[in-house]
Amino acid sequence: MAVVKLEIKTRQPLADGRKFDHVGCYEQLEDTAHFAVDPAHRLNCAVTDIDLAERGRDGLVHFTADVRILAPADQGRGNHRLLFDVPNRGNRLALATFNGVPRPINPVGPTDAGNGFLMRHGYTVVWCGWQHDVPEAEGLMRIKVPEAQIDGCPVSGRLLVGFQPSKPSQVQLLSDRGHRPYPSDDLDNPNAVLMVRDGEEARPQTIPRESWSFARLEARRIVPDPNHVYLATGFEPGRIYEVIYTTTGAPVIGLGLLAARDIVSFLRLSNGADNPCAGDIQHAYAFGASQSGQPSASLPSDPFYREEEREMLPLCAAEGIGVIPWSPQARGRLTRDWDYTSIRTETDDAQQRLFGRSVEADRKVVDRVAEVAKARGIPRAQVALAWLLAKPVITAPIVGATKLHHLDDALASVNVTLSADEITSLEAPYVPHAVVGFV
Repeated sequence: MAVVKLEIKTRQPLADGRKFDHVGCYEQLEDTAHFAVDPAHRLNCAVTDIDLAERGRDGLVHFTADVRILAPADQGRGNHRLLFDVPNRGNRLALATFNGVPRPINPVGPTDAGNGFLMRHGYTVVWCGWQHDVPEAEGLMRIKVPEAQIDGCPVSGRLLVGFQPSKPSQVQLLSDRGHRPYPSDDLDNPNAVLMVRDGEEARPQTIPRESWSFARLEARRIVPDPNHVYLATGFEPGRIYEVIYTTTGAPVIGLGLLAARDIVSFLRLSNGADNPCAGDIQHAYAFGASQSGQPSASLPSDPFYREEEREMLPLCAAEGIGVIPWSPQARGRLTRDWDYTSIRTETDDAQQRLFGRSVEADRKVVDRVAEVAKARGIPRAQVALAWLLAKPVITAPIVGATKLHHLDDALASVNVTLSADEITSLEAPYVPHAVVGFV
């Protein structure tokens, strides 16, 4: 568990002590979570450049994040469930979605509980900053992460920043929607490039270097600025611009995903005195919209990868939640012999990431699928899909179809019922895989 300390800064009644039906009053806690993670741990090493992050004397990578918690003042009256709202650009959205709070939500004003839906049902609501570059505005949730270093020095390199203006302007910030930009480390770099094109598929045109600069306008004066780009003739709405330049400093931003993962584990499992939810949380859910929905959007499931059966599927069964998994054919591996090769098998990096550490066991699963398919006289794809559909919480898998017979197999699998012995045979060779889809 990577949370080494939860520092509670303020603790106050929510909504001036408003009572939410039988649950009663809520508390609002403003906290700072202190993390320390092992960069060599198998569940952390997938984070880009974590091995280059500065380490403490304990050999661990340290970072902090903003945390806000809304919890029943009397835990016994709550439903013992945690809703983790993944902040979107530092904003907290769950109360708008579930409690009907009008948007935009003021990040610095008193917390508006709206119609109180989540509180009346007893949820503990949690936010944790996971983005390092949120706009410099008070009240937004952010994380502070170390930067990658090589031989004790900050990392430098070339960077591409793209933007598509919605209105005419001579100046553009080198980031999106006011987020913290990566500054140019050389305002006069002759190798910096500004390009423009009229569409995603259009050929880009290079704008002469003397026609633009790293600068902003201040009282109509051109002021050198590493965070902005200035074009005298103006940026035109709808056109796509791309700036390629060098910058120094590379925050290890993937630590934000570890923060989101580990704050929930801490609140659910830790019995430490600094955990305000100790002994209360039995189930945890995550909510995200748009950008913040992506970290937890991936849920693969097939006879190769069954890790969600450990916790996710039992939870969904208990709560009556349907599941729509992807990759039911293991990216095609289950539909043909193991030694079959194609352009996709040779170039698909995702196959290596998903199955590269369990080759021998996965080969046996492919063989078992082939045996059941041969005995039944049906395509292997139907066997793999039938296995998935036999799981009680599966609503429907996401099936990729590039040929007509792919649809035929998907439809036919609905009428294939595998026996208990066949299911046992398919599952027997399975070995645990590294968890994917979140970090």
